[in-house]
Amino acid sequence: MFAELPRHLPDDRMILGVLTYFLEEIDQLMQDIQGRSLQDLLGFNPYTDLYAQNTLGRMRDWFHNRFFPSIRLQLEQITVDKSRLIAERTLQYIQQHYDEDFSLQQLAGAFGVSSAQLSRYFKQTMNVNFVDYVIHYRISKAKEWLAYTDMPIKDISDRLRYTTTQNFTRVFKQIVGIPPGQYRNDCIQGSRTANAKDNGDNGSN
Repeated sequence: MFAELPRHLPDDRMILGVLTYFLEEIDQLMQDIQGRSLQDLLGFNPYTDLYAQNTLGRMRDWFHNRFFPSIRLQLEQITVDKSRLIAERTLQYIQQHYDEDFSLQQLAGAFGVSSAQLSRYFKQTMNVNFVDYVIHYRISKAKEWLAYTDMPIKDISDRLRYTTTQNFTRVFKQIVGIPPGQYRNDCIQGSRTANAKDNGDNGSN
C-alpha cells in the first residue's frame, strides 16, 4: 500500500487523507462489531498518532509497528470471545436438552457457524469433544436415576435417546466400569450399609 500511494497521489497531505479514511473505515467496522471506537479499543487515539508522523516512512512504520499489531490483538480477542460464548451456549443447550435428539450439525446451524467451527470452539473451551461430553453427561444423569429413583433401566435408556437397552448398557459399562443393574445394586447396598452403621451408632449412644 505504501509503495503504491506515492505513485498515484501528488503530495503527503493527500496520502494522509487516504490513510485517515482507511482508519475511519476500520473505526466504523469495530464500532459495528464491538460497539466501541478505535480509541476505546486500542487505548490511544490513532488519528492523533497518525498525524504526528510527518513523513511517509514514519507513517508506514507506525502502521506496521503500532497500529496493525494492536488491531490484530483486538481481532484475536473477538475470536476468543465469540468461541467461548458459542461453547458456553452449546454447553447450556446440552444440559437443558440432554434427553432430546440433537446433533452437532443442528446446533452449529442454530448458532450460525459450521460444524467444524463449533466442534473446535467446544473442544478449546471445554477440553473435551462435543460427542464425548454429551455421552458422559447423559451417563451422569443415568447414574443419578439409578441411585436415587426406581426408574426401570429400559426407561432410562429410552429417555437418554439410546436406540436399545443393550446399547445403553454397553456404553454405561464402558464409562462406569460395571453394568447399570450392578451399579444400582451397589448403590442400594451402600445405602443400606450406611443406614445400618448410622442406626448402630445411634443405638450405642
